[in-house]
Amino acid sequence: MSSLFRILRTTPMRVLSLCLLTAAAWAAPVKPQLQITGYLISADLDPSVNRLSATADVTFTALEDLTTPTFELNNGLQITKVTDAQGHSLESERLTNNSTVRFTLSTPLAKGASTTYHFEYSGTLKGADTSPVEGIKLASVEDPISILLYAGRWFPMTGLFTNRFTAEMHIRVPSDERVVGSGSGVAASKSLPGNRTEHTFKWAKPGFPGTIIAGRFLEPITAGNMRVYVTEKHKEHAHDFASLAEREYLFMSGTFGQPESTHMNLVELPDDAVSAAWAPEIAAIAGSRIAARNEQRLLSNTLAHQWWGSQVSPATMNDAWITNGMSRYAELMYLEDSSGKNAFQSAITDVSAGALAYDTEPLTTIGRLDPFSPQFQSMTLEKGAMVFHMLRWEMGDDVFTKFLRTILSQYTDKSIHTSNVKAIAEKESSLQLEPFFAQWLDGTGARPSPTNTLSSASATTRASAPLAPSLRTWTSSACRSNFASKPTVKQRFVASTSPALTRNIPSKPSVVPAASASTQTIGSSRARPI
Repeated sequence: MSSLFRILRTTPMRVLSLCLLTAAAWAAPVKPQLQITGYLISADLDPSVNRLSATADVTFTALEDLTTPTFELNNGLQITKVTDAQGHSLESERLTNNSTVRFTLSTPLAKGASTTYHFEYSGTLKGADTSPVEGIKLASVEDPISILLYAGRWFPMTGLFTNRFTAEMHIRVPSDERVVGSGSGVAASKSLPGNRTEHTFKWAKPGFPGTIIAGRFLEPITAGNMRVYVTEKHKEHAHDFASLAEREYLFMSGTFGQPESTHMNLVELPDDAVSAAWAPEIAAIAGSRIAARNEQRLLSNTLAHQWWGSQVSPATMNDAWITNGMSRYAELMYLEDSSGKNAFQSAITDVSAGALAYDTEPLTTIGRLDPFSPQFQSMTLEKGAMVFHMLRWEMGDDVFTKFLRTILSQYTDKSIHTSNVKAIAEKESSLQLEPFFAQWLDGTGARPSPTNTLSSASATTRASAPLAPSLRTWTSSACRSNFASKPTVKQRFVASTSPALTRNIPSKPSVVPAASASTQTIGSSRARPI
C-alpha cells in the first residue's frame, strides 16, 4: 500500500521481468488485532558503530479480545525491557521468520480497550542483513547517511501503510549531522554533551510519520517551499533537483489541491539503499539518480504520495491499487503536462503492457499476495494506474479532476476502501459504473472496451480526455507474446504501498522480453517509492 511501496524503473516490462521473488501467496490477509494510535520515540544514532538505541511508548487499542499482541520489529534490534501501562514487565518472544515480537498476556486486553506499552531496545543496523524485506536496505545507521525508513520496522509497529498513527520523536545524532523527519519546527535543536545534538519532530495527524533520515548534509537549498538536503558529493545537482521538484509539486498542488503541509523536504538517499522513499513532508531519492538527472518520473511518483498514500491511504492491502495506482497515474499526468501527448501515450502503452504481466489475481483480493512481490507491485501500480486512466476517459478531464479532489477532501487523514472510490466515482460522474468496476477490479485479464459495456460520458466531454488505451491491443498476439513466459531472474524491487522504496538486486542475467524504453524510475512502472 502500499504506496504503498515501490518499484525500480526501467520499463514496466523490464522491471517486472527482472524482479524478485515469485509472488508467494501468503494466505488471506490476517485481520488486524490491534490499532496503534500514537508513538513517543526517543532514539540515539551512533554511525561510528552502526548502532541504534531507542525507547518507544506505543499506544494502541485492541480490535478484539487480545491475548497475544504482536508487533513487527527489525530483527537487528533486541528488546531489553517492555512494561505495560502499570509498569509491569512483559515477557516477549522473538519470531525472526517474519520480524515480529509476540507477547502472551495472563489477563486478556478487552476489545476496545486502549493501553500503552513502553519498549526499550537497541542493536546494530547495517546494510540489508536484518531487513524485514530480504536484500533491501531499509534501516541502517551509517556514515555519511543513516536511514530509518518506516518500512524498515525500526520501531514496534503493525499494519504497514494501513495503520495510521501520530508520532513525536526525539532523535540524537553527532553534531555534524542534520536530521529530516515529519513535523519539524516544533522545537529548536538542542546541543548535548559529547558533540551530540537532539532534533525533535511531531506529527499530530494520523498518518505515517515513521521515517527518519540523518547524515552529513550540507546547508539545505531552498526553492519555494522545498528544502533540499544533499551531501558534498551531489551538491552541484541540488539546484536543478530543487527546481524540478518545485515544478512537479506545483502541478500536483494545482491538480489535487494543497497537501496537508506547506513544507517539503527533498533528501538524498545512499546509493546502496532503495531508489526512493516517502513520508509526510519527505521525498527521498537515491544520490545516483539525482546525479544522473533522470529522476523526473521517479520524483513525481514519490511526490504524488503526499496525496496518494499520506493524505489518504488504503484501508487494507486489497485497496492498495487506489494509492499505488493513482501515484503512478499522477506521474503520467505530469509527464503529459511537461512533455506532451505523445510522451504520455507512449508511457500509457508501457503501463498497459505491465498491467498484464501478472494479471491472474483480481485487484480486490490482491492483499493475499506478498506486498513486495512482483505480482503485487505490477497489479497495484500498473493495473491500478490503468483503472484511473480508463475512468478519466469515461468521465472527461474536468469531472475526473473533481472526482480525485473529492476523494482527497472526504478522506483526508483517513483510510479508504474500494467501495468508497466506486461511490464517489458514480456520484461525481452521474454514470452507472458498476459494470466498469466489476470488470477492472473483480476480474482478471484484458477487459473489453468500456464503450461496449456501460453508459459513457458524452462525446463532447470525452473529447477533452486523453486517448484511451486500445484494450484490443492487450489481447493481440503481439502483446501476449511479450508475456508468454514468466521472468526467471530473481531481482527484487520494493514499491510503495505504500508506499515508497525501490531497488533492484540483480542475480543471474537472463533474456528479458522486449519493451519500449522508458526512464528508470521508482514508484512508476519501474521503481516505486517506499
